[in-house]
Amino acid sequence: MKCFRSIDTGHHMAVLSLHGAVTARDFCDATDSMLHSPEFQPGFSTLWDLRNARLKNPCRQFVGTLIHYAEKIQTNRGLNYKVAIVVNNEVDYGYMRMLCEYAVKMPAELRVFRFISDAFQWIHPGVLV
Repeated sequence: MKCFRSIDTGHHMAVLSLHGAVTARDFCDATDSMLHSPEFQPGFSTLWDLRNARLKNPCRQFVGTLIHYAEKIQTNRGLNYKVAIVVNNEVDYGYMRMLCEYAVKMPAELRVFRFISDAFQWIHPGVLV
């Protein structure tokens, strides 16, 4: 798995692009990398670009691991941010939708998209991509 990170301070957003087979631990490691970036500030929204990735061994435990991790980092993550997840296939879409359903107690809004332009517009309505 490869991760490319970009912090857009102008839009208060981090873009994390994952490539290859992705595990729950990979998501956690990429998030840690984002949180420790000097440009990142609590409350920044996140756009996960998974168009060139596929979930490795997705199961209910996969989603549980991500929810548990999100609860653990909540203080460092901030409040009232958006998380957009862009996927390229129906299976990953379904698992990420399950993640959104389990994440209702988080201080953030999560949504899954098939197109990166839709995800960006949701995070920043009215900003042209």
